[in-house]
Parts: sequence; structure tokens; C-alpha cells
Amino acid sequence: MRGEALWAEVDARLQTKVGAPSYKLWLKELVVVGFDGTTLDIGVSNALYRSFIMKRFGNVLLDALAET
Repeated sequence: MRGEALWAEVDARLQTKVGAPSYKLWLKELVVVGFDGTTLDIGVSNALYRSFIMKRFGNVLLDALAET
């Protein structure tokens, strides 16, 4: 599976898990920057945003990825 296809599945799960308002505000702009077959690298606009996303949504991201 390609990174973009994997991310599309994860992204759809995130929308359901966090709800539309939180998704649109915090997660909609996440993008795939790399995928080597085992590791999916997600890009964000800056380090502060990354830190917030990991603290607030890190477990949700990992759960959505594990369910895919």
C-alpha cells in the first residue's frame, strides 16, 4: 500500500474518532511526507503545531493507524 492510500484510510478514521470540528481545526492539514513500507511520516507546518498534535492527538493517530 502506498503512503497516500494508507493515510487516506487513517484520515477517514480520524474524522470519525475526533469529530468534524476538531478534525477541521487541527488535523485536516496533516500531510504524508514519507512512507518506507513500515513507517508513515506525517508533516505539519511547524514544531509547535507538531508538539500540540502529538500531545492532544498522538494516541488517536496511533490507534487509527493500528486499525488500518
